Amino acid sequence: MGFQLSAGVDVKETDLSTTIPGSATSLGAMVGVFGKGPAYDRTIITTENELVKVFGKPTDYNASSFFTAANFLQYGNNLTIVRVLATDARNASSGAVHPQPISNVDDYENLKSSIPEGFYAKSVGIDGNNISVSYANAAEFIGWAHEDLFDSAPNAATTQEVNLVVLYDSVPVETYTVSLLSNGKDSEGNNIFIDDVLMNRSGYVYSIVGDGDIITYSDPDADSTDTLADFTLAGGTDGLGRPTTASWMLGWDEFSDPEQVDVNLLLAGAAASEDVGLASDVQRYVVQSVAEARKDCVAFVSPPKTIVVGRTASDAVSDLQNWRTGQGNYTSNNFNVNSSYGMLDGNFKYMYDKYNDKYRWVPLAGDIAGLCVVTDNQRDPWWSPGGLTRGRIKGVVKLAFTANKGHRDQLYKSPYGINPIVSMPGKGTVLWGDKTTLTKPSAFDRINVRRLFIVLEKSIATASQYTLFEFNDEYTRNLFKGMVEPFMNDVKGRRGVYDFKVVCDESNNTGEVIDRNEFVADIYIKPTRSINYISLNFVATKTGVEFSELFGQV
Repeated sequence: MGFQLSAGVDVKETDLSTTIPGSATSLGAMVGVFGKGPAYDRTIITTENELVKVFGKPTDYNASSFFTAANFLQYGNNLTIVRVLATDARNASSGAVHPQPISNVDDYENLKSSIPEGFYAKSVGIDGNNISVSYANAAEFIGWAHEDLFDSAPNAATTQEVNLVVLYDSVPVETYTVSLLSNGKDSEGNNIFIDDVLMNRSGYVYSIVGDGDIITYSDPDADSTDTLADFTLAGGTDGLGRPTTASWMLGWDEFSDPEQVDVNLLLAGAAASEDVGLASDVQRYVVQSVAEARKDCVAFVSPPKTIVVGRTASDAVSDLQNWRTGQGNYTSNNFNVNSSYGMLDGNFKYMYDKYNDKYRWVPLAGDIAGLCVVTDNQRDPWWSPGGLTRGRIKGVVKLAFTANKGHRDQLYKSPYGINPIVSMPGKGTVLWGDKTTLTKPSAFDRINVRRLFIVLEKSIATASQYTLFEFNDEYTRNLFKGMVEPFMNDVKGRRGVYDFKVVCDESNNTGEVIDRNEFVADIYIKPTRSINYISLNFVATKTGVEFSELFGQV
């Protein structure tokens, strides 16, 4: 504090009320193939209706991705989606098709100077072929087909202010009053340049306008001075192939930085319906290069569709084991992963597609991640999502194969750690395991322990940022302990840990540590364990035997 040079009262305030904040635990994330919507950009979806509005209805091309997302949204309400594209997918346009996709707003701004003038669908793919645009200036407004959609004509003082309508399947969906000049303003001085307005507000189209006194769009219905114009977009394509492994990985890279995007549950299973090589490479990447690198989320993985669908139970179990360990026919394409940041299920579900009135095989990763949301809502992240209490899966008509006790034993045992899905008469379809993809015996081979440590590490690390640049002395260390211990006691009271101990004193903050400008706290934790095996011992006795004589003998 400064020194006063004359009499006076100097009031200072010190805040010692810092606590450890709770951290979100039910934020889903996925990468997938969709019929429309922004690509290679993160979009938060909260309901299935919103999913349809932004990314379109399911088709044979994208059903696996759509239902992975939709199934998760049956359990939770926060899913961040990144759409990926085939390399030859293109935007529909009012003129020549641009030779590379305009995936999102960043692409539009980066490519704008090289894109020919015209309108371009915001969504890459065939969906853009349903869009058309019409506009009229004041002179041609009266009698225009869309006159009744506006309260008034555009400014008559300039032919470059127009009323514009965006149509989807010939139905008006958006209306704007815009200027074709880059410095165009409305009566209140707001920017109404068409490129900026459509970029920031339209859900359907971008525009590229040359800044001048005439319209230079290639419009068969208008000459160089006409300001009553109609444009139909065409040439949009989903591509002849499917997104490559590299495309999927680029999509997942959108979630690689924990400082930029907060997610906890990574739905990697959408790739499971692709070929075995892609499914294996992508899902390995999500676990090892995203979840494990971030250390604050878990990736949910499903086996490749061809391994389990249309197979006998014995053949499916055998191939699942080989795929999991990289043996047999799967020495190249496999999921030979040893990580506590992944969770692998072992089946596909057959479900009804209400949008197309048909049944489809869908991976279960979205449902398993959704069960973690249910667990968070009913209990806490450190509870197991498996079993009859919290592990019931929705919307299952049947499973790809029925795993009996012997099959489940083969899947669940080390080094496989494949969590079985079982259908029980009268009880539904249930997640019957809670193992991570960690192969060594450890507390972290269970999903509840991994998620417990994610919560503790993330919450305490966030609060610890306020200790940076303070002095490493007994006062600061006691403040830190006083912040952590109440938080840990709360977790203990909610059955997250059996016990804990926080060590932050001169024993681990030695002079050498202090001289390196470091601060060390050791937090010892005894995590609670979920019950996986129950032994019930029934003992028959003679009628005259006293039970007290038997206790401790059987």
